[in-house]
Parts: sequence; C-alpha cells; structure tokens
Amino acid sequence: MKIAMLGAGAWGTALAIAFAGNNEVTLWSREQDVADDLLKTRENHRFFPGYKLPAAVRVETDFAAALAGAELLVVSTPIAGLRPTAERLKALGCTLPLLWVCKGFEAGSGKLPCPAPVLPRKSPPPSRLLSRLPPTTTPSPSRRRAICIRGACASMPTTT
Repeated sequence: MKIAMLGAGAWGTALAIAFAGNNEVTLWSREQDVADDLLKTRENHRFFPGYKLPAAVRVETDFAAALAGAELLVVSTPIAGLRPTAERLKALGCTLPLLWVCKGFEAGSGKLPCPAPVLPRKSPPPSRLLSRLPPTTTPSPSRRRAICIRGACASMPTTT
C-alpha cells in the first residue's frame, strides 16, 4: 500500500518506520529543518532520536508531492494540526481515504474531534482499508473512539 504520513514528529516518524516494512511510505514534514535532518542522517534528531528511517521512506516538504500516488493518508500531527491539514487536503480536492492518529484534545472545547463527522465518507469502508495493513498496525476500536476513520477532504466544522 502507498501511504502518505502527514506529520514528521515522533509519532509520524515512528509510524513511518513501522509501516515501511510492507508499504511504500512518504513522510511529509512542514518543517524544512526536520526534513533536511531526515534526508541527511535518516534520523529525526528533534522529535525521535535514536531511530533510523529506512532508506525506502521518501521524505517530502511539498504537501501536494507527498500525496502523489498515495492510497491512504495518515495524519499524525498534534490534534491542533488536524483541522489545518484537512483544510489543505480539501483545497487540493483530495478524496483519498484518511486515518488520523492525532494525540490530544481540541483547544478551547477540550474535546476529541470524534464522533462529530469531521470529514465525509468518500472512501472504502474502514474495515476494508484496515484489512490491507499488517495485523499489528490495525487499531482496536474503543468506547471513546479516540481513533476515528473518515473519508478525507471536506470542510471541518468550526470549533466553539
């Protein structure tokens, strides 16, 4: 599977390393210095020191280029980055399936972005999507729905 990992912090870097064994992974960083470090040393010294990025993982700072050819988008930003990332995806007319693994709560409301419909379903059912990933990467459902799966790229509701 071709995966675009959107967010090159500790979580995004760790997931890119984990997914790289069985998938084609592109890791997008909004921070040029982080991308430069990853390209030069294959290590994320700022956010995930001590772990090497496999040579097969492509590193990008160009958002549209990171999406090129992807079959699945994984947003691994802090929760504050989820909304801006979804808005960028919408602006590009993106309709790819999206999985977000963001940590934290929305500022102001203190809520998880679930179960409110943040993005419309325009993608395969989550079970079919997740069945294509190795078993150890399939998230378990939880009562709090901390991991939410939605089709990508429509407008997000305003946080009050």
